[in-house]
Amino acid sequence: MSEIWELLDMNRQKTGILHERGVTVPDGLYHLVVEIWVQKPNGDLLLTQRHPDKPLGLKWECSRGSAVAGEDGVLAAHRELLEEAGIFAPLDDIQFKGYTMHSHYITETYLYESPTNDITFNLQAEEVVDAKWVAPNEIEQNLDEVIPDLWHRYCKYIKVG
Repeated sequence: MSEIWELLDMNRQKTGILHERGVTVPDGLYHLVVEIWVQKPNGDLLLTQRHPDKPLGLKWECSRGSAVAGEDGVLAAHRELLEEAGIFAPLDDIQFKGYTMHSHYITETYLYESPTNDITFNLQAEEVVDAKWVAPNEIEQNLDEVIPDLWHRYCKYIKVG
């Protein structure tokens, strides 16, 4: 069964229009993509490596994916992190940090600050082939290894200072 999205208007409001993944999104409407950064108290960030069969295969990213019908951004971020990395982030601890408009989708960026440095992951094999904890400067030094615009959104919404 195909994934069903609820499309948004340019103000990020749900329209009630359901849309099947893989079909072109009509002009003036958007589907919601969420990304969630996980940060340890020591500052390290979780990066996951995309499955080679996915677009941008083997590139690194934070957990991300499309919101399905009935979800808002926080619920989608919570689900994606749990599915892809096996990390449970309480909904109240997921912080909305900002959004970026694209031609037919909107990326909402979230942050989960783990209360402990002792956090493990359990990867979803169909989506993710590897994961690692990295310092932010390691990402910046290896931008060719991460998905496009990831570092830009990190700097804009997550990075302090």
